[in-house]
Amino acid sequence: MRSLLIAALLVAGCSAGTRSPVGAVRALAEAAVDGDRDAAWRLLGSATRKKLADHAKRTAELSGQREVPAKEMLAVGWFAPRFRVHDVREVSRTGGDHALVEVRGANEGEVERIDCVREAGAWKVELP
Repeated sequence: MRSLLIAALLVAGCSAGTRSPVGAVRALAEAAVDGDRDAAWRLLGSATRKKLADHAKRTAELSGQREVPAKEMLAVGWFAPRFRVHDVREVSRTGGDHALVEVRGANEGEVERIDCVREAGAWKVELP
């Protein structure tokens, strides 16, 4: 679940919204730090939402407990940031609707690469 925590571990400045891949990553990081599960959910791409829904269903099956809504699988606001964001930039774009965003901290080795997709005109974050 390390990948699902990436967003929760980042700290970003003001949200630029979802007009750009960088804006989507910043907005997701901000929502995660604020513990805003609804906002974080809206910023996730459909493939990530499906993975979370599948994971919620499988967890319920294995535990014999009720299935929780997929959105509740997000660990937003639970952990201190792993590093403070120093730089966020788009490193590549494929076909106009897929982009790779790199987030760097101030210290060596503080780096994450995050996939983004454009869905219905808005950029969303896809977590591995």
